[in-house]
Amino acid sequence: MPTWSTDHLPPPDRFEYWREVIARRLLGVEAEIEVKRRPTFIGRARASAVGPACLIEAAVSAHTMRVTRCAIERQAAEGGVYLWHLVSGGGAVTLAGGAERIAGDTLVTGCGDIPAAYRPDLTLFRPSGCSGHRVVLVPRRVFSTLLVPSRMSARQHRCAAGLDALLRGYLATFMEQASNLSGPAAEDALRTLVQLIAAARGASDIREDAAATAIRQALLVRAQDLIERELHRADLNPARVAARLGISVRKLHLVFEPSGETFGRHLLARRLALADRLLRDAPHLSVTEVAYAAGFESLSTFFRGYRAAYGASPGERRRTASA
Repeated sequence: MPTWSTDHLPPPDRFEYWREVIARRLLGVEAEIEVKRRPTFIGRARASAVGPACLIEAAVSAHTMRVTRCAIERQAAEGGVYLWHLVSGGGAVTLAGGAERIAGDTLVTGCGDIPAAYRPDLTLFRPSGCSGHRVVLVPRRVFSTLLVPSRMSARQHRCAAGLDALLRGYLATFMEQASNLSGPAAEDALRTLVQLIAAARGASDIREDAAATAIRQALLVRAQDLIERELHRADLNPARVAARLGISVRKLHLVFEPSGETFGRHLLARRLALADRLLRDAPHLSVTEVAYAAGFESLSTFFRGYRAAYGASPGERRRTASA
């Protein structure tokens, strides 16, 4: 995973390095900062790829960023769609039609061939003057194969509820899983993200079936992620997960339907996989403690399910693994 930092550079050179290497070459934007703030500028970034898309995470001093005509000309061959998550800080996004205030934990989507600008408001920043950014860049050649191409001016997604909230949740999972995605899985994840962006923007040219598929797939990924994070909870059930996703229990079951397994079967399989891992990696835990740590309330359910899945009792499995 490529990484960049200004830490090794003399303070007078840091912003110039960031502007040329990160802003212009990686992001395809112009960067500006007041002369008096240049000596204290700091920036760190890392990038990874999911198929042809580029994922960038950065912590950097507040500065202005512009998508200008010059930047557009430089990236014309690969210009496409961006999803920008302003993790912290804030300011204003300026378009041809005016400016919108944005604060931390906000999503902005748009097309890289339309001029736009972000101007930070230093009163919204931490004492260090740094803000967090997560950016996904999707080349136009990929976007145009998923949706009818359209010009997308920058738009803010407030993430309070509905598709905007789903988009933010899916983006978080997408970024976390990026290093493990490859081949068809990467293509599917990227396709879902782009179609979800279009659906959240209310794009008129997205096919109805594509939007429905993207929403269902994003909900499935988010549900599976929530399950994985809360396997230890004995009260983890469809009602709890549905409430976290803001959907009905019935819809949650429908979301799992195309995957070929029910919510209950998926939850049981993940609990058993966690228990199996603990049996091997946590010898200090008794079999009973392992069952409870994996979220099982009933020992009989645990023993019965474990034998059915692995062809041996938990104790036998542990003895075999340690032999």
